Amino acid sequence: MQEDFKTGQVFKIGGIEKPQRVILASKLNDYVIAINLMGKRCVPTKFGYAALRSQWEVGELVKLEDPNPIFSDYLTEKNKAVVDERMAAIAPIVGNIEYVLNSKERKKAIDRLAVELGISAERLNNWVITYWQRGCHELSLINMYHKCGGAGKTRTASAKNAEASSEKRGRKAYRRDGAGINVTPEIRSWIFQARKHYFRTVEATKQDAYDMLLLEKFQDALELDEAGEIFNVDLGRCISYDQFLYWYQRDVSVEEEKREKYGEKHYALNNRPITSDSRGESIAPGFRGQMDSTRGDMQLVASWSRLEPIGRPTVYFLIDVVSGLIGAIYISLENPSGESAIRTLLNALEDKVEFCKKFGINITSEEWPTMGIPSYLSTDKGPEFMSQMMERFAKLGGKENPPAYRADLRGVVERMFAELRRTFVQAEGFVDRDAGKRGSVDSRLKAAWNLEEFTKQVVLWVIEHNNSVNKNYPDDPYLIADGVPTVPAKIWQWGVDNIQSRNREVSHNELIALLYEEKSGSLNQGVLEFKGRFYESEEYMQNAETQNALVNLEVGTVHFDPAALKVVYLRHPTINSRFVRYELNVGLDMQNKMSLVELELLREKKQQNNAPAKAKETAGRLNRKKFGADTNKKATKEKKAAGPDGRGKAAKIAAIDANRAIEAAKQKAKEEPLIIAGGGGAPSTPNGEVQPVSSGPSIAAPEAASELLEKDVRRYRRPYLISKPFGT
Repeated sequence: MQEDFKTGQVFKIGGIEKPQRVILASKLNDYVIAINLMGKRCVPTKFGYAALRSQWEVGELVKLEDPNPIFSDYLTEKNKAVVDERMAAIAPIVGNIEYVLNSKERKKAIDRLAVELGISAERLNNWVITYWQRGCHELSLINMYHKCGGAGKTRTASAKNAEASSEKRGRKAYRRDGAGINVTPEIRSWIFQARKHYFRTVEATKQDAYDMLLLEKFQDALELDEAGEIFNVDLGRCISYDQFLYWYQRDVSVEEEKREKYGEKHYALNNRPITSDSRGESIAPGFRGQMDSTRGDMQLVASWSRLEPIGRPTVYFLIDVVSGLIGAIYISLENPSGESAIRTLLNALEDKVEFCKKFGINITSEEWPTMGIPSYLSTDKGPEFMSQMMERFAKLGGKENPPAYRADLRGVVERMFAELRRTFVQAEGFVDRDAGKRGSVDSRLKAAWNLEEFTKQVVLWVIEHNNSVNKNYPDDPYLIADGVPTVPAKIWQWGVDNIQSRNREVSHNELIALLYEEKSGSLNQGVLEFKGRFYESEEYMQNAETQNALVNLEVGTVHFDPAALKVVYLRHPTINSRFVRYELNVGLDMQNKMSLVELELLREKKQQNNAPAKAKETAGRLNRKKFGADTNKKATKEKKAAGPDGRGKAAKIAAIDANRAIEAAKQKAKEEPLIIAGGGGAPSTPNGEVQPVSSGPSIAAPEAASELLEKDVRRYRRPYLISKPFGT
């Protein structure tokens, strides 16, 4: 009768190639949890206890000897301190069945413990896997340095028996008959010499060098017919191509290979060492994006005529580095500019379901997720990415510009452009690599696609890419354990659900606030005056809430694109994240199209025209202020010299009307007479007295006005005088 399953046992289970070690076993709960004994990227697997017992009884499950026995002799004083430290760190993980089976919960626990202990989560995870694979006891955590070889040292033949030197070392040859041969120092020198065949021309391959080596040094492995032609090669009597590559790469450095084969210039331009990897510097989806532009490899025609060529479009891509998801595109006929870069970022915020409907394409949000703005944006040093708009983008998170001529540092987006190019190889108007050379066909004359058709084709290709398997994606153990295919859209969603997306959730209004310049503008009943021009808002006219908010606002913050002042945005006075769109209200198209630079030049010219008048204006203003100051000084002095006034306040106020009448009479006496329309003369007395029109008292001369003090001033009315004509 077989014994029960125990922790640490090693079995070979039918249908599973590699041996498994038991981590936990419970007959009562009917489970056996085991882990692959080989490899570092392993996860525990749950089996049924009764099912494994049945396989054991019929011989489908075989118990194996422990291939990695660990003895107490290995436990030195130094190792004991290391083991105690590691065991204390992983104890909360390895003994909890929930963490053993649930990879997500285990990762969370490891991350939490790593922070508490001040070590990396990867190291802690390696300790857990090592503990399970080596036998689930404290000695499992000992460093097995005695089994490690020296760095860079060549493995020597085993001395287990006298024939060990001729015995084929290394792994078993699966792809050829015979055991093969060992690489001796002499053969190793032949491999080094064979490099000359590879370096001879750029077109030569390492396979060519290997073939020449066989012809020159392994004639005994070549089987010839009567005519002296090779009809067979005994691969068991010569080195394999894999052996050739292994020893070639050990003896010939990559730098030497590139320099010798392609030359110093090519090496300096294309093979300089890089210090980082795109994915290695990104910790989560949305953390780092790469954006770049390229000229589309298609000549296009006008939308109104297939006979009118319009040139090549400009294509922008924004790609998430971790998942490879293409999150935004923008295609136009304009040269690269800051505005185009901004429109690409705006597309990253756009709902892709609605975006694709513009081209008659129906998708789900899972096929093309909305990416948002990455925390860090990697671009080249093109003018569109060095503009003021893009510099303000850094406020959202970060922007970095790798060195010039290093497209390899933006390999993700550059590779996408290369793949996009292949999409249009069969299309009319495709620009091939011979374009512009003598004898080549001018692709502009073959153009047949318009911009809308080109854009739709790019959109379809992006959807295809986002939902295609990336065979070269790194082997992520957590991704594989969760059964996630290496598809950009799936990786993105898995990362958002499990790692937490690091993109910036920025709205269209927030982009306006950060990427557009801002200055103050004045308002009057909802009409905006900015830069000397007037703007009106349709939202203000139709939205009562907006009217109530702006109707009494006199000064507001205006966000604008300096290159396009036709539309500006007024920040809402109470809702900081909201903007009200204003459009220019002018009658002249020329003013409607003016940029900020043009408007500033126009205003500068206006100031130059006003400069002479400004000097005269200043002189007049100074004269006025001088007269005011002199008069104030003189009046104060004369009033003080007139002596004290013994009247009370009531008497002074009561005399105001009488004094006013006297002063008015004196003023009229000094004025020139008015001419009556029609030329009629005014009635007057022989001594020159003025006859008033009304029936009120006549005023003979200013000196007689004192007599009015004796009359009732309350009945006094200012007379409308008819004076004699000028010059009489």
